[in-house]
Amino acid sequence: MSRSKPPTTPGAPPPPPANPAPRKRPLAKIRHDLRTPINHIVGFSEILLEDAVGQAPESFLRDLQKIRAGGDRLLALINQHFNEDAFPAAKPDLHQLCHELRTPVNHIIGYSELLSDQCADLGLLHFQGDLQKINVAARTWLALMEQELIGAPSEAGVLMHPTTQGETEMFRRLQQRADAPPPVDKTLAAPLHGRLLVADDDAPNRELLCRRLEKLGYTVTAVGDGREALERARTEQFDLVLLDLLMPELDGREVLARIKADPALRHLPVIMISALDEVEGIVRCIELGA
Repeated sequence: MSRSKPPTTPGAPPPPPANPAPRKRPLAKIRHDLRTPINHIVGFSEILLEDAVGQAPESFLRDLQKIRAGGDRLLALINQHFNEDAFPAAKPDLHQLCHELRTPVNHIIGYSELLSDQCADLGLLHFQGDLQKINVAARTWLALMEQELIGAPSEAGVLMHPTTQGETEMFRRLQQRADAPPPVDKTLAAPLHGRLLVADDDAPNRELLCRRLEKLGYTVTAVGDGREALERARTEQFDLVLLDLLMPELDGREVLARIKADPALRHLPVIMISALDEVEGIVRCIELGA
């Protein structure tokens, strides 16, 4: 005799499973994948905050700071919940956990769309591109999070704009915790010089790095894989290489090893860039000469 299914409300999203989906990937890789879109949110919001000073009203800047604070909150939640002690051994209340993780990203999505709509009225259309990148990164993060916890991303659960008093109050508290804009470092006021090679297979990461470094005065060449990075390092003159750890074809560790094994290149300083936090991998790169 088959057991009848519990009644469901028409149009309501299915309830989450009682326990998280079985974890098939190392938590370090999960954290890496979840941090990547957050880095995009934080990076592009910082660029917008810098560019908007003197161009946008204070209300616009405050909402950008809320987006920036939301990115910090997401990073803190990843560190809290996606570690060996908490996940999956602790068997958290999945409904409550998903709510806690969705709240800041829903705020980011809502405020990025709100600000994008305001750009036309304020004559700030040149900000819409970066706001769209923030929006896409937030939605990407939401899908990744649900994939890891539930097993498949849902189409429900994205709150376009905070509507309840509780959500508004949560956002107010989030804003209060936001860090104040960093003070200007006068040592970096004068333009810097030098040719840098940036190797990262993630296009938004490359763009963020290039825009930051070019704003400081550097000349930047960007490539999307390790093999091209090695070829450019051998055929062009660079003062420094910024090398992503996880890349197709040749990963960053292999590129680093080949650079340090080549007498013509071993003098070239290399900084590894990655959201991966495996200590053994970091130590290995330092041993190789990064």
